[in-house]
Amino acid sequence: MSNTEKLELYTPQHYLLNADDMSIEALAVVSDSDMDEYEEEHAIYLAKQKDSVSTVHTLYKESEKNLAVIFGEYSNEHKYLKRAIHKGGALTDIHSKQIPLPSSIRSKVEDARNKVDVSSLHTSSTVSDNGLLEINHALEYLVNNGLKLNKDFTLTNAVAVAKSHKGTQVMARVVLDDWELNIEGEEGLIFIEDKCDADDCSANYDVYSDSDSSDLKLRCCCGSKKYSVDFAFAEGGESTTVLS
Repeated sequence: MSNTEKLELYTPQHYLLNADDMSIEALAVVSDSDMDEYEEEHAIYLAKQKDSVSTVHTLYKESEKNLAVIFGEYSNEHKYLKRAIHKGGALTDIHSKQIPLPSSIRSKVEDARNKVDVSSLHTSSTVSDNGLLEINHALEYLVNNGLKLNKDFTLTNAVAVAKSHKGTQVMARVVLDDWELNIEGEEGLIFIEDKCDADDCSANYDVYSDSDSSDLKLRCCCGSKKYSVDFAFAEGGESTTVLS
């Protein structure tokens, strides 16, 4: 490991990483499959963490030997390094404390299920359930596109960041196509409102920005239909462009 390299501290890419911060209602509606997915992510973390811990141990032994040579075996510098390691001051130790065990999450979810009657939850709690699915799907989209949880986005802003990322991708194509979007060539396009059925209207829709909100808008080429643009995410991180 060279002086310029860094430890690979892998973080499970799943919303249950933040289980300690979730409300008891949100924990109560966590599915078994979500917990299984987190356990799979945690297994990846353990494999990478094992390599990082081994690297830290090697570096520690080398550093301890070098400090003993430079400053003396019982010098303050030598004792400080040993004390820092023994107290869990290495980055691998600090990182491991931020990763909840799958068993701990399952215990929290089971406890929440026993305390919360999911069938009697109010609408706001149902929204929490749907919101968790939306967050998880957005998280999958972001991870599939190379973004990192707690680095490029958080659990709180995952949906907003995913929509922004998808919007940027769409806009990159739109700009190259003279601010037009071909609705027949766009994958994952959903119309909430009816498409324009005018005979003289082509599949190329004009793209523009709302002057008040900067939100993306679409207008059919004949000008009779206008649409707001939004983005949604489904299982596996699949994305759709929603016109309403």
